[in-house]
Amino acid sequence: MKDPQTLAAVAGAPVPSASNGAAPTPPSAAPATVPRVPGAPELTKDGLYVFSASRIELVVDPNRDGNAVRFALDDRNVLAAPAAGTTRYSAEIEVGALLLKSPDGITQKRYRLDAARRWVEASYTLTNTTTETIHVQAAEQHAVSFAGGVTFFPNAPTAPFAWFLHQPPRVAPPLRGSLSVGHSWVASAGEGMLFIEDHRGISATELSVASAYDSKTKERPWLEIGARSPDFELTPGTSATWNTLWFLRHLPPSITVKPGNQALVDFVLGVLD
Repeated sequence: MKDPQTLAAVAGAPVPSASNGAAPTPPSAAPATVPRVPGAPELTKDGLYVFSASRIELVVDPNRDGNAVRFALDDRNVLAAPAAGTTRYSAEIEVGALLLKSPDGITQKRYRLDAARRWVEASYTLTNTTTETIHVQAAEQHAVSFAGGVTFFPNAPTAPFAWFLHQPPRVAPPLRGSLSVGHSWVASAGEGMLFIEDHRGISATELSVASAYDSKTKERPWLEIGARSPDFELTPGTSATWNTLWFLRHLPPSITVKPGNQALVDFVLGVLD
């Protein structure tokens, strides 16, 4: 039969000290674990930062000017061409977000995936780190495929909407416009997918849609969507911020992807509501 001290140890009860009879010091508590924020970025072995939540995935490359290289829903990526840029940005993971800084300290990019609202927030902050007043401009550029799709955006007062048809070889002239102050958007639809860039800035956004040439295949397989803020005049030590929300959704089969389809516009407005 086991002695009482052994039985107590087996049962998990405290064992009296044989030396002085004092009660032993209880074991230290395990360190508390901080729960991971849904959609928080994670660093991969390739040096990329991956956000993943609500079936949405965003991949950012700090070695390409801190640009997004993948934006996918249910593993369907809509960023067709490699992201431009060769400058390495420093990276810092915040609570649920990724902060990237250019080597000169002028440009900061902050990405956050909101799992509940199913959007990506991309913020661009420009800071004058010099001793002189400078003129700067925030910009982003994406290439999408969506063969047979359309890109469209509000275009008042010229027309209610501007439409660009994705028809290979996409030799149509570039489409240019200006998104209104406060809240406007550009959407690309095709192949059952819808990609929306929602601009909620305090100033108008210049927009361009054009065919993107691939020097390897000598074809135009992508559509290039570019957005630029107006020029900002920054005095030394001041900053300006430009914000964009990205949405990615599946299109219902009942909605026909064609220029002028009000049902397509209504679906976009429903996503943004």
